[in-house]
Amino acid sequence: MVSPSICIERDFQMMIADFLRHNTTEVHSPDTDRETLEILTPAEQWAYAIEYKIAPRIRGQDLVIEGEVTQGLIGFCLLNAKGAILREEVAREGRASVRLSLSPGSPTRLLLRNRAETGASRMLLGSIRLASIDEGVTGAAIDARPIPPQIGTIRVDPRLFEGFPVHSGPTPAGFWSDWLGGRTRADVWACPGDVRAILARDRFEVIPFLSAAGRTQCLGEHILTWAPLILAMRRAGSVATTVALGAGWGRWAVGAAMAAQKLGKDYRIVAVEVEPSHFAWLERHIADNGIDPDRVTPIHAAAGAQPGRCWFQTGDPAAWYGQQIVADLAPPSDDAADIVTEGGAVLRNTRLVSLAEVAGDLERIDYLHMDVQGAEADILEAGSALLDAKARVVNIGTHSKPIEARLRALFAELRSRLITSK
Repeated sequence: MVSPSICIERDFQMMIADFLRHNTTEVHSPDTDRETLEILTPAEQWAYAIEYKIAPRIRGQDLVIEGEVTQGLIGFCLLNAKGAILREEVAREGRASVRLSLSPGSPTRLLLRNRAETGASRMLLGSIRLASIDEGVTGAAIDARPIPPQIGTIRVDPRLFEGFPVHSGPTPAGFWSDWLGGRTRADVWACPGDVRAILARDRFEVIPFLSAAGRTQCLGEHILTWAPLILAMRRAGSVATTVALGAGWGRWAVGAAMAAQKLGKDYRIVAVEVEPSHFAWLERHIADNGIDPDRVTPIHAAAGAQPGRCWFQTGDPAAWYGQQIVADLAPPSDDAADIVTEGGAVLRNTRLVSLAEVAGDLERIDYLHMDVQGAEADILEAGSALLDAKARVVNIGTHSKPIEARLRALFAELRSRLITSK
């Protein structure tokens, strides 16, 4: 069983040629007999599959996609710069010729996703053979160019999840449930209208956790977060300690607490979140899931290399989780007023906390989760001594190749302490 102690995510996306591949999408290169690109979507309904950038010069025109849907339903979505879906056309099995107007809403990307209906006991995959996209789209000439070698496969043994009762039961309107039974309010995410309609009613959910082939279907793209989290909780002693930097609404902090409880362990959580709405949702999510507030330390601040103050951009909390420190402005004084930009965004005078300030008093960090929009390497390089001495499992959203390179160099120095193969 391969159980990596460190899992470095690539922001849940993998770059292939001129497009982005999401989740567990399979992309098959054209061969000499077929000049189409075959795309097999993830099994989860609404799961994003593949994404193209739309060249600015063709905005205001129409975009035409030609292909063949070989299984299920495929949704063709236009996204704005923040990733919100502006409109969508759905194609059923058979020849697909979809025309999307690029005029309203300034779309910047074309997204394909799985719209296959979910059955009572299974989830269906959508599959499409993509023949052409209007040449205004970057990389639209879908021809026989080779797809570059992909990053090495990470294999997760399903036995890692043995012993966890998978959630099955009622979920009230306004919530969704994860595989551990954790409930999340629907307002934390800007869901498409069809998803909101489902979440707005009471329903009985049965989560098909593993397929017959042993694939962790219901975890989808988040397998690279759940696997190290569960590993960390298993390896922890009688008290499992989690530190979440960039905790958002508390998905992973609460998930760690629930996993520890299901293993019969006590838990301690330190959750750092700066965006005001996200911080309020974090405290609400803790209460919604019955997490003992005496075992949680929520910190309303931004994580940084050193303690101090910074300008932090906020706005549109449900549709945008990419808020970050504004690095090109001088740090504010303690009493400086917030700044409203010409575009209406608010730059908030914000407290900065370092890893040492957050976790210096902890005896051990069983699980460190980081998603801080570009400050990851700065934080961990500054806190490398503490990281080496106390951290056991680290999971990082890296956000860029340069940041990932710095982190790999740092972890190489700490290899004897932090990385094991089994």
